[in-house]
Order: sequence, then structure tokens, then C-alpha cells
Amino acid sequence: MRMTVPIMLLALALGCATMRHQMVKDKETLLVAAGFRTRSADDPTRQAQLAAMPPLKMVRRTMSDGSVIYTYADPKGCNCLYFGKQKNYEEYKRLLVNQGVGEEELATSMQADDAALDWGTWSPYGW
Repeated sequence: MRMTVPIMLLALALGCATMRHQMVKDKETLLVAAGFRTRSADDPTRQAQLAAMPPLKMVRRTMSDGSVIYTYADPKGCNCLYFGKQKNYEEYKRLLVNQGVGEEELATSMQADDAALDWGTWSPYGW
């Protein structure tokens, strides 16, 4: 009987972790379907910048020319950065609504201060 409780707690923890992983994968599938592009953190500079970004959060970034892009950093899954324009973000939100996602998921994205981020490293333009 004493072993049953720890085993049940372990199973519950593993189940929650599996569900969270699936939710992240589902989000990333929707990002791609909405037209977001990806860039791998395949060199030390990109890896450091990706590690400094909020993980698994949509971030609204205003570029030096006034344009807006949205990013979603996944340092543990794909070790990559998803990025898209306003139209991609709107499509992503539409897809979330179609999936029946709650309002908290659709809350406005966070605004980032990009002063220290070298966008030339990620080259989000040219798509």
C-alpha cells in the first residue's frame, strides 16, 4: 500500500509532462500551418540568443523600421525560433479558435525589448 501512492504520483507527473509536450507540439503545428517560418539555433550566437528569449511564449517585436514580427522560441523541442508577420499571427489565432482554445491562450502576446538582439543572426526577412 505504501508503494501505491508514490507510484500513482509518478504516473500523474509523467502524464502531465506528456500532455504538456503534446500541447507544445500542437501549437508548433499550428504555427507552421499559419505560415510561421523557423530558424534553427545551429550556432553559438543563435543558441545564446534563443536561451535569452522567453520559452514557448508568443512575443510581439517591433523592428527598427517599425514593422512588427511575432516570435515563438522553443529551446528544448526543436531548438529553433518560429517567426511570422501580422497576417501569420492572425491566422494562428484563427486556428487556435478553431481548435477550441480558451481565451487565456488568445491573450495578446508579450512585447519584447530587442535592443540586445541581433536580428541579422536570424535573418527573419527575405521570406
